Amino acid sequence: MEPCWLLEIKSFTLSLLQITQPFSPELLGPKATSPFQGETGFCSRPWIPYNGHCFYLNRTEKTWPEAQRDCRFRGGDLVSIHSVEDQSFVISQLGFAVWIGLSAPDPGTGYLWSDGSPLQFQDWDDNEPDNKNNVESCVQLLNSYRRGTWGDVHCEKELGCLVFSHETP
Repeated sequence: MEPCWLLEIKSFTLSLLQITQPFSPELLGPKATSPFQGETGFCSRPWIPYNGHCFYLNRTEKTWPEAQRDCRFRGGDLVSIHSVEDQSFVISQLGFAVWIGLSAPDPGTGYLWSDGSPLQFQDWDDNEPDNKNNVESCVQLLNSYRRGTWGDVHCEKELGCLVFSHETP
């Protein structure tokens, strides 16, 4: 039997590989499963609990449509932000810009959350959204000197994302 510390190192290495390697379905096994595990209210690693949901920071850079597909494969969606508290939680998990689930698929109808929830809270950066060159219809959360505000960018830009699970533990 392997020493406990060796098992912890192997577990950490596997978690690290899941975060740093490009996503492939093989990392999740034969079929994506729920991030909830065992007791109510707990999320399995590397998912993070917050406000009755589980969140997963995916550092693999993808376009907005690719990130959305990956989130849905994992049983969730790109994160939607509905309050200052939600915004603070999301910012606390990051150190770089990421996709959030806000986009304007039709500029005539405005911005919508990809999970279908209502747009009740907004925190745009100065002079945003600006739809520069009429091609910026996806939204990134800027997390550096900009305090975690939002900016519209071209959907083909590649960023990491924060996934949230639709299920409630």
